[in-house]
Amino acid sequence: MNKVHIIGLPFSTYTRSVQLFCELIGVNYTLAMSHADKAIEMHDKHHRKLHPMAKIPILIDGDTHLCETTAILHYLNDSYASGEFLKLDPIGRAHQLERMSLLSHYVNNALIRDYALELALPKGKGGEVRVQWMMENKSAALDAVKIVETWLAENQFLAGSTWSLVDMMALPSLYYVSLLPRELALLTPHSPLHQYLNNVRKHSGAKKVLQPANINASDSQSAKLASQG
Repeated sequence: MNKVHIIGLPFSTYTRSVQLFCELIGVNYTLAMSHADKAIEMHDKHHRKLHPMAKIPILIDGDTHLCETTAILHYLNDSYASGEFLKLDPIGRAHQLERMSLLSHYVNNALIRDYALELALPKGKGGEVRVQWMMENKSAALDAVKIVETWLAENQFLAGSTWSLVDMMALPSLYYVSLLPRELALLTPHSPLHQYLNNVRKHSGAKKVLQPANINASDSQSAKLASQG
């Protein structure tokens, strides 16, 4: 099978979404902040040629260059998985796309950008974690958790009885949230998300991708990614 290249940072939730899907469907891939043997600095001119808003991830598959996670997942699903990770009937497919949109525009932002990321890349004075800022945002993060828990009340996975692109979009953020310290936790001890994460991490590819992040707050690439929020 062809090897695709993912331009991204290994701790980025959306980069991990693409990695996770590649692992699940058996697509070989490389991952680096580089393209055509040239290093890419976040927000530089080369980056903006590949993504007009200078975001990650970006997928390179031969002559095909794609940005935006949803588009990348659709492409991989249609090109390498015969479309099996999105339902074919119009209503079922629309509901799955609805959940992917909710995740990308609201849920993941509430969980990561506006909450958990502060612990890894604090923006407080002198590099201090803005705990009060997190507390102000905690209610929205808890609401986001409840949305996903509601989906799990219906099925074993987030959009049915098996994997779908909805799970790919959600899992990296949910995994990070599960690692939060007790005093800042968003998941109750009885949240169904614990069992869900345990079940999906039984897959070797998911276990490989869903690991604690190694983030260097002094690294320029990490700082620029954090500034996107």
